[in-house]
Amino acid sequence: MLDPYIVYVQTNNTMKPLTPWLLLSFLCLCASLPLSSQSSSEIGLFFSTTDYLGDLSRKVPGREDFGWGIGVNARYMVDPNMGVKFYMGYKDFTGSDRTVPRNADRGWETAFGLMEVSVSFEYHPFGRGRYNFVNVFNRYQLSPFFYLGVGAAMGDAEVFVPATDEGKFPEEADRDVFVALPMGGGLRFDLSEFCILTADFGFRAVFSDYLDGISQGSDRNDWYFTGGLSVSILLHGEPEKL
Repeated sequence: MLDPYIVYVQTNNTMKPLTPWLLLSFLCLCASLPLSSQSSSEIGLFFSTTDYLGDLSRKVPGREDFGWGIGVNARYMVDPNMGVKFYMGYKDFTGSDRTVPRNADRGWETAFGLMEVSVSFEYHPFGRGRYNFVNVFNRYQLSPFFYLGVGAAMGDAEVFVPATDEGKFPEEADRDVFVALPMGGGLRFDLSEFCILTADFGFRAVFSDYLDGISQGSDRNDWYFTGGLSVSILLHGEPEKL
């Protein structure tokens, strides 16, 4: 089916050692934070939908544009208002000229997966202890939060183009490792004493127009988006002091 198309994949593994360094930085940061009576730590799975904004995407996404993602969250709550989150996971994306009216006759397509590793700082403006002053658990507590972080996104885009356009790819400055700046917000929900649900929606700035492997006809950097739900379990923290 793809016989009349040429597929270009460019691989560059020179920066993939960033992953263990980011993990090490997160662990060192957690170790340096004060262990107060209000601190706690948790780990969980994050399931998400994804989309991106680039050369082969619509400004307003439709249902068929969404991809999927899965990852692991590890969160350290310094106190009820401040937290640090480490994330590592995979995200899937696609794009096509069929969804961009001005390019509908061109016939280009892209598909790429990203491995993201990031550390984010969270602010919970209405966060409070999980137990009240008489040591009774504050069941079903809701806490909105905002976050900002830094990380890396790594992945190779496959660009499918008609044979007549084969000379345009790969582009000289194409890359597959990007600095990622996570930003967004969410809602934290204490389902039980040791189980936490978190809804999360965020943007990722990558400071590059090559996320989808294409930088032709656009002078704007690409972005990607993710939104989903994580289920976490409490690892550390004395319940009567949280």
